[in-house]
Parts: sequence; structure tokens; C-alpha cells
Amino acid sequence: IGLGYLEGSSLVVEQIFLADYPGEAEYLDYIRERLKRGKVFVSYNG
Repeated sequence: IGLGYLEGSSLVVEQIFLADYPGEAEYLDYIRERLKRGKVFVSYNG
């Protein structure tokens, strides 16, 4: 998943990769916390 968000006057871009299924809960928790930060636009093309 790729995320882009503003932090102050900077654009931060993160690419988050799930390497293996056992880490899925932590992966989703991390993304959930990022999405709580503010207004979000999400797009999936796959």
C-alpha cells in the first residue's frame, strides 16, 4: 500500500509492504493508525 500525506509543509510518501501473512495484523494496525491522522483519499488499482 502506498500512502501520501502532508506533515507540516512536506509531502511524506510511504510504501508499506506485507512480507508474509503472519504479520498482517500489525500491518493493518500500522495503516489504520496512519489513516486516523486526517482527511484521506484512498484508491486501489489492481
